[in-house]
Amino acid sequence: FGGKGKRERKFDTIGSMAVDSNGDLYVLDSVMNTIQVFTPTERMQYILSGTTLYNEGRYEDAVDSWSKVLEYDSTNFLANVGMAKAAYRSDDYSEAMELYKIAFNRAGYSEAFYYYRLDFIRQYFIWVFLGVVAIVVLLCFLISKVKKYADRISSEPLSEKKRLGLRGTFRAGVLLIFHPIDCFYALKYSRKKISFLPPIVLAVLLMLVHVLYLYSVHFPLSSFFASSGDMWQQVLLFLVPLASWIIVSYALISIADGKQTFREALTANMYSFLPYILLMLPLAGVSHIMSATEAGLYNMLANAVLLWCICLVLLSTKIMNQYSFGKLVGMILIIIFGIICLWMLCMLFYIVVY
Repeated sequence: FGGKGKRERKFDTIGSMAVDSNGDLYVLDSVMNTIQVFTPTERMQYILSGTTLYNEGRYEDAVDSWSKVLEYDSTNFLANVGMAKAAYRSDDYSEAMELYKIAFNRAGYSEAFYYYRLDFIRQYFIWVFLGVVAIVVLLCFLISKVKKYADRISSEPLSEKKRLGLRGTFRAGVLLIFHPIDCFYALKYSRKKISFLPPIVLAVLLMLVHVLYLYSVHFPLSSFFASSGDMWQQVLLFLVPLASWIIVSYALISIADGKQTFREALTANMYSFLPYILLMLPLAGVSHIMSATEAGLYNMLANAVLLWCICLVLLSTKIMNQYSFGKLVGMILIIIFGIICLWMLCMLFYIVVY
């Protein structure tokens, strides 16, 4: 409450504040030479009572006060944290998690989830163990089958006449995961039959997966709040570097001695992010069995997927342009410098216009 002004409930320059035993707040305005007295509302009285009991460690006794506060404001931070602490002390971890989430308290949510998960595993240990074993066996079986299919595709002779249609797009995707070098050579040989449809579809899928990933990561591991975060900003932070790399790399490589068309470059770069499309949503699902204490492991897995995609992008640049390793490193440095220059020009344009 309050603000800048010279009337009641407004202030010019606050010189001092004090609170008496009744909770009345005294505000001295050193310019206006006034003292304004604010008496706590009924809601504030409940907040003061709840806070006092909370600070004394009497979380269960503070529940009545916090319940009254939530009648006024169901999203009140102090009340939700106080109620969550009481639920946690009563071993009601599910309720504590829900209340901590409303208060956007990651640490409290993670601690309650840790014990909720521990109780769940103790109660259903046999079923959890059998489920994990079944999932691992199923994954191994599927990976083995897809690997054999990729090996069979890899052994087939390359042809310039094979059109990269729906079936060809799927085959190239399978080949990329297990034999990326063969995949990029196949794209090179199919250069006359490549259309813009596969990279456009992959680009749409990439953005869709990225958005769904941000919304589906477990609360204590997520860096994005759906209620307060800017989704378009998150999309641009992912899309702008990728688009900058594709445009600048193609332009600079074409000026030099590159041997790829824009359609080839776009297709190869979009295929390189296929691991991100395939793995990030399952990884977000796995995050729901992890707490903040496993954030290091989770971030390592997420960064490993992104690093895999970056390595594929660099590998595609090397193969599509028939570069040596030294030549590739030199072009990467030049492209990074070009991207920095592009961003600086865009910033300069923004400053001039606005």
